[in-house]
Amino acid sequence: MNLLDDIFTPHALLLGTVMFAGLLLAALRSTPWTWLAVGGRQHAFAGAIVTCMLLWSISAKLGGGPSFHLLGVTTLTLMFGPALAFVAAALALTGVTLAGIAGWGAFGANALIMGAVPIATSYAIYRLVDARLPNHFFVYVLLSAFVNGAIAMLASRMSTLAVLWFSSSSSGAVAVSDYVLSSVLLAWGEALTTGMFMTLFVVYRPDWVRLFDDERYLMGR
Repeated sequence: MNLLDDIFTPHALLLGTVMFAGLLLAALRSTPWTWLAVGGRQHAFAGAIVTCMLLWSISAKLGGGPSFHLLGVTTLTLMFGPALAFVAAALALTGVTLAGIAGWGAFGANALIMGAVPIATSYAIYRLVDARLPNHFFVYVLLSAFVNGAIAMLASRMSTLAVLWFSSSSSGAVAVSDYVLSSVLLAWGEALTTGMFMTLFVVYRPDWVRLFDDERYLMGR
């Protein structure tokens, strides 16, 4: 989370960059640009990118581990779908990296950890809830947003730990107890913020939420 270049080996940095480039190309090719151009959604998209930049800029550390912060990526996924969410995460990371908070060499690794992993997790949980549980507003908010945000954060944090464990230089060592503590706190914070924002959006601006259908979840309730 906002990882710097010096904690990775050169081979790990190269692998992260190649994987990020492939995922970004796939996301750009499948992005629903026509959906984004309707009803002021492009302004919501830009606002979401700026919000993520702010969230990722406000970070802290426990012990000697990497910095940590809220993600907001589950909200991106539910609002725009996985492809657009990954594009938004890449743009937000670009702003954070330009500010010197993250390293350019570690850009690919950061994009995978803070973007691809939580986005894939969020979308998988959304699809599971949508397919297996009733189409109810409270089910959507509680599971697809609140619980989903916590699990996505934990997935991101555990992937960070795995990357640091297997691919980093000695300077990337972390205290596992501190890391677990910060992960639990972040998961709770991510759940609260995701549930709060998604409740507001689906009630007041459901047309901004691509993975929400008010005909299914609200009409007739």
